[in-house]
Amino acid sequence: MSLPRKPPARAKKHPPSKLAALQLRRTLALSAFALVLVLFAFGAVVFKYLMPPESTAVEMLPAVATPAAVPIPTPAKTPTTEAPVDEQFMTASSRAAVARDEIGDPSSRLVVVNKQRPIEGKRYEPELVSVLNSEHQLHPSAGEALEKMFAAAADDGVQIRVLSAYRSYDRQYGSRNANGQKHSGAALDAISARPGFSEHQTGLVADVGMPNGQCELKACFADTTAGLWIQEHAADYGFIVRYPDGENDITGYIYEPWHLRFIGTATAEDFTASGAPTLEQYFGLPAAPDY
Repeated sequence: MSLPRKPPARAKKHPPSKLAALQLRRTLALSAFALVLVLFAFGAVVFKYLMPPESTAVEMLPAVATPAAVPIPTPAKTPTTEAPVDEQFMTASSRAAVARDEIGDPSSRLVVVNKQRPIEGKRYEPELVSVLNSEHQLHPSAGEALEKMFAAAADDGVQIRVLSAYRSYDRQYGSRNANGQKHSGAALDAISARPGFSEHQTGLVADVGMPNGQCELKACFADTTAGLWIQEHAADYGFIVRYPDGENDITGYIYEPWHLRFIGTATAEDFTASGAPTLEQYFGLPAAPDY
């Protein structure tokens, strides 16, 4: 026996007023949902354009996150002859000589030779003449001036003799080796020039002394009759004491009151008037205490 079937459920009917209200709520819900989607999309766009790029964000991280590069130390520069110098003793004449590069020309009476300025062409040989009927030789201009100076000193009752004058490169080599038997290192460099760095090779230098050998090649020569006369009159004949007392930090050599350098009477007068202790300062050159 079959059971009777239930009639299908009928859809619930709503009154017209309730149906309109339900549709309105659905419309508002859909509109609200759509608005949320729009706002979300807008926010994503704003976020994309307002946030800094990834590289900038990395730079804003704490310094600990990105260690700073360690700088590579730069080797210290070795001092050169181009270091700043004091020009207070320079004159119009000395500036002109520098401009003409006479201080670099070994044939010029104004050439400057020191531990930083070797003779150009280390085996340079100047024009030479014998002086005072001896084996000693000098450049003709220096030799003539020396003979006049010695004659003037003799007229004043002061006797002076030449101990050494021109030395070739090879002879300076032998002289330094002889000094090297008693001295070495800085002590040797303070009393003897290396070959190619000696003023004697220019033919413009004479080492002088007393005929009796008093204080020969010693600082006390300055207090002898010959030494005192030279201090007063040498410039009148174009000579200067090249390595004065207390200036070894400039010249690189001990006090040598016997070492006379010829630069000409006009320059010697200008040099004396300038008050410059050394040729380096007169020409505005760097100090040359060592090689």
